[in-house]
Amino acid sequence: MDITQLAPYLLIFVVTSLTAILIISGIWVIKILKEFLQTVRQINSILDDTKVVSESVAEPVATFSDFLMGLRSGLDLVTRLVQKNEKKKKPSSVKTQTPKK
Repeated sequence: MDITQLAPYLLIFVVTSLTAILIISGIWVIKILKEFLQTVRQINSILDDTKVVSESVAEPVATFSDFLMGLRSGLDLVTRLVQKNEKKKKPSSVKTQTPKK
């Protein structure tokens, strides 16, 4: 047989082999993409759960912070009232010396 007689058969074999390889590679890529999609969905679910947990933790912390700020404001008010009261008492508590007779 001459090489020119084998060329069409060789060409058909090469084209068939390449087609099979491309089909198998395409199926493999599709499976990988499906797996990737499933992984992204799981990560999204985890992030949603993390968001719920962080919000449930952040709310009490913010409330406690507001409580402490209110307490601090109240203590500042009491401190100012005590200082104001002490200023009023100081001049009256100082004894004036009266001349002895």
